[in-house]
Amino acid sequence: MKSFFFLLLLLVTLAGFNYSPHLPEDKISQFKWLIGTWSANNSEGRIIETWLPMNDSLYSGQGTMFRKTTETVSLGNSQFQRRRSDYYFTPANSTIEYKVVNMSKTSFVAENKSASYPKKISYILFKKDSLHTIWEGGSEKRKDLYFGRVKKAVPEVKKGK
Repeated sequence: MKSFFFLLLLLVTLAGFNYSPHLPEDKISQFKWLIGTWSANNSEGRIIETWLPMNDSLYSGQGTMFRKTTETVSLGNSQFQRRRSDYYFTPANSTIEYKVVNMSKTSFVAENKSASYPKKISYILFKKDSLHTIWEGGSEKRKDLYFGRVKKAVPEVKKGK
């Protein structure tokens, strides 16, 4: 009986040395679907958003509007970032942060109830190359934009004679 307790104590002790706490996964990598160039048309013209990873906790998005009047307007930089265990979205040309309150492998919903408009911003990847953004709540009407991923053109190789 003593040898059984000694063996049990030895197993428990050894198991304790092999224990390593499970560290939380870097979940910002689950949003890599956002990286790339996206294009959407609205009543004013064409919007281009290009998202790039800046480091292991920050994605930066550059927006540009190509108006139907041939004018080109920079929409500024948006940010999607992880700080500790929380995620935040900051729209272009804004200092207002929206805390991500819901997320999945293909979407996120960010809210700031003290903002005048929008109070909620959603990014939803509904197909591999299709992105739906929704800005809603507050002083203005809901705005939906449907983006398509811009694929890089592959140069055509001409065959010689």
